[in-house]
Amino acid sequence: MKNRIGLIFLIIACLLSVSIAFLYRFPFRIQDPWNSLYVGFFRYEMPFSQHMLWDKGKSVSLESFCFSYRYEYPNIYTYGASGYTKLCISPFREYVEKVVNSVYYKNNPELYGSNAYSSLEELQYAYGDKLRIKINLKNLSSEDQNIFLELKKEVEETPMKMERYLKRYNYDEKKDREVIEALKWL
Repeated sequence: MKNRIGLIFLIIACLLSVSIAFLYRFPFRIQDPWNSLYVGFFRYEMPFSQHMLWDKGKSVSLESFCFSYRYEYPNIYTYGASGYTKLCISPFREYVEKVVNSVYYKNNPELYGSNAYSSLEELQYAYGDKLRIKINLKNLSSEDQNIFLELKKEVEETPMKMERYLKRYNYDEKKDREVIEALKWL
């Protein structure tokens, strides 16, 4: 009898660990009001109606306005208003690499502290030494450079994504155009 109970608990533990591993590895979409994509056992959320990448575990926004993205386990790559972001979601190797658009961070200081925008200081506080700030693509591996250039090309082929950024919430369009112009120089 004791052997059966032990076997049952072992089977349950195995099924639970496989389920958790599955939820961590594979992205899935839930039909919520924002039509969100969840990755990493619900920790990372990409609500498509808001065009952002959000780390719910650390309560920071890694990208406040995402133009394009790619998910290749264990990495999420985004190209957005704040620049390029590579997020490794592997549970034991988590890190963030950002090629920053300094104009974005200079032009939006009043927005920091909200759920949708996080300053570099807020990201540094949240991730510590797991945040790697880069100033241009040349500081990345050739594989990462190619992925980011493909994301950029995808956006250039559909300029409406950047136009949506300019029309969002009626912010200062001049500053927003400066942000988009600065992306060309990353």
